[in-house]
Amino acid sequence: MTGVTGLMALNPGLQVTPLNFRGWLRNSFNQYIKEQGQPGVVALLFVTPPYINAIGRKKLEKMLTDAAQKHKSWLRAINIMNTPKAMTDEEVEQMLEEMLREAAEREAASRVEAHLGYVRSVSDEPDATPVCLIRQAREKDLEVLHKSHVQFQVGDWYVMGEIDGRQGLSQPLKSLEEAQEYAGDFFCAKHFAVTEVVTV
Repeated sequence: MTGVTGLMALNPGLQVTPLNFRGWLRNSFNQYIKEQGQPGVVALLFVTPPYINAIGRKKLEKMLTDAAQKHKSWLRAINIMNTPKAMTDEEVEQMLEEMLREAAEREAASRVEAHLGYVRSVSDEPDATPVCLIRQAREKDLEVLHKSHVQFQVGDWYVMGEIDGRQGLSQPLKSLEEAQEYAGDFFCAKHFAVTEVVTV
């Protein structure tokens, strides 16, 4: 058994036979409770298809369901991870770290810096509503931006906001300064605040 924060890795490997799996699973959970026992944990069971077949899929799923119910105060879920071969704890640890790294990269890629344009200073009017948003185009934005029938390139700046009750989009702009000038001319934005937005 090995673990990364928020995850519990269950790895019978070559040491635990299908016949001994139930007892090993019970002992693994009891050991985890003694050593860590933090709430909201997701357990990942690393097993090969032949190992699953040796236990019986329905029997295995029943054991995992019962275990999840018994430990529901701290265990959020148990997921089966099919592996092509039995893995060592070190290999499982590396796989977990890679999974977490990829998840962190996806999250980071979904967060982008944006500049909100205001007619009045936010310091003077904390509840002010932004009149436009300024962002720099990324590869994943191009398909949506091209629906405006304007050809954007990665790195172009653009301004979005409401004009006469309709959503307006600027032409491609070459710099933040140019975008802010556009925002001032078309949306009367004179003050700007940097924020972070999450995109999909």
